[in-house]
Amino acid sequence: QTLCNCASSCTSTTISDSIIECDSFESCEGSALTVSTRLNCDGYESCEDTLVTTDTANVYCSGYRACLDATIDVFNGVYSANCGGSNGCRDAHIESIYMIKCSGNYGCYSADELRPYNDLQCTGHYGCKYAQVYGGGATDIYCDGSYSCNSIYINSIEDDKTLYCRGYRSCYSTTFTGISSIKGNGYYSLEDSTIDNIGLTTSYVGLTGYYAGEGLDIKCRDGIPCRIYCDGYGCKDTTIYYDTKSDVTIASNGYISSIDTACKLSMFMDTYYSDSVWCPTLIKLTSEIEAELEKKEATRAAKNAKESAQDEFKEENEPLFESDERKVEFQANKFVGVGYNNNDMN
Repeated sequence: QTLCNCASSCTSTTISDSIIECDSFESCEGSALTVSTRLNCDGYESCEDTLVTTDTANVYCSGYRACLDATIDVFNGVYSANCGGSNGCRDAHIESIYMIKCSGNYGCYSADELRPYNDLQCTGHYGCKYAQVYGGGATDIYCDGSYSCNSIYINSIEDDKTLYCRGYRSCYSTTFTGISSIKGNGYYSLEDSTIDNIGLTTSYVGLTGYYAGEGLDIKCRDGIPCRIYCDGYGCKDTTIYYDTKSDVTIASNGYISSIDTACKLSMFMDTYYSDSVWCPTLIKLTSEIEAELEKKEATRAAKNAKESAQDEFKEENEPLFESDERKVEFQANKFVGVGYNNNDMN
């Protein structure tokens, strides 16, 4: 067992041990760590810019910015990378044969690469916002925290796997392509997003959360079966853009209908069902409308990029202290649990 309990005590070293404890400010920063049982990165930036490799250990990034810019490789199918600290795995590169857990607030925020081969769990507030996700295998993605998958990039996941948007605005303001099954269970979970089934063989979107599809655009491409499930207010203010009507089916409360039957002949109040289910708006996808939608998506992407840059600036420009030494002392005390007085910040 290796204990790195003092600030910068194991910085820029190579360590191989069964248990490694990096408990203090930058205690293992810039090091190469090979661990066989457990790695705990509990201190503030304790494992920043660190290379971590393991076949038989769980990795815990529990401190504030503990694994900032780290590269973590977990090569065994029953162990995981756990980003439980606030900003715990911010800007990190993580590959895990089992799963990646982003449970801390901003846990995997802006991660440069998340490559899970089982599940990705984004349960923290802003847990996977701006993260780059590459489906390595049988990956379900769970966006349970509020704004947890806002502006996430997902390369692809297998056809029989699902993106679950279960938290408040969890998949807000994001473009999703290459994902065959998306379920919006959370309150406003897919608000102002775009789902495009281009390149797929089939697609399914379930909107069961309250106003889950508020402002959502769904593009149903020619020749690709496009199934939409609506419940309650889930599809209210959702728009389906279709190439061919026959490719689109809409289900609700066990009934499956073509778009003519479901959303036109059975309407009572605008796009409102008699059984208290709102229907999406249906629009033929023309080249002119496609151009307008692309412009809308580009504007959204630019807005998200600007917000990301502003967030990075705020994160990097921390409060100024009388001296760098005083700053380190305050940060170390604050983020490893030692008591401090709020007046120390003045």
